Amino acid sequence: MNIPARNTLVAALNYPDTLSCKPGLSAALGGAKAAQLSRVIGEQVLRQSLPVANEFRATIYYAPEESHRQVERWLAWARGRTTFESHATATPADAIHWAFDHGASKVVQIGTYCLGVDRPLVERLFEGLEQDAAIVGPGDNGDCYLLALREYRPGLLDGIPWGTPDTCEAVMTRLEAAGMDFEVMEDEVIIEQPEDLARISPNLLGVMRPNVREQLRILGFEDVVARANMPNEDTLV
Repeated sequence: MNIPARNTLVAALNYPDTLSCKPGLSAALGGAKAAQLSRVIGEQVLRQSLPVANEFRATIYYAPEESHRQVERWLAWARGRTTFESHATATPADAIHWAFDHGASKVVQIGTYCLGVDRPLVERLFEGLEQDAAIVGPGDNGDCYLLALREYRPGLLDGIPWGTPDTCEAVMTRLEAAGMDFEVMEDEVIIEQPEDLARISPNLLGVMRPNVREQLRILGFEDVVARANMPNEDTLV
């Protein structure tokens, strides 16, 4: 895929198997069901966030390296919209550093457990980086659902406790210490427990693809799917 290095969306993820899902999902659902739910949610986030007409560059930065076949089978539909990079670890810091090292001018990093992220938001973030050095997306659990940067300084994100209630505060403290102006977005739901699905807005549920809603039903979340505000068919992502 020949897209010039410029604005880059990078999605950092650990392939969702029985051992690598959110602990709260695994504890409540069991490893296999948690992995399936994580793949369903992750696919929806990526489908609605990846470029469709070269609006920006995209890379799925994933771990572990040996999950190559599973990731490319799971996300086969994304070929032509993104590149794939496999690594031993896939923290947000790893992904951001890699993107800048490979020629990005601005980077938006996302995870795959927040349904509030989509393509229009990503494009607004790139525009926002004209004014601010960074934009932070705080989850309502204290984690970050996205981090956008227009520059990367050595050591900027070293030692950040990713995926914890202290993540967002640690990121903002680090940005302040570096003298970088940043914007803080509104809180969004990061899905860490099955009950978090009940807090997703009906509008976000409504724009899910029909097969995603069907998979949620099969997994036992009929009550969640029933809350969806159904849009016109041409708005589905």
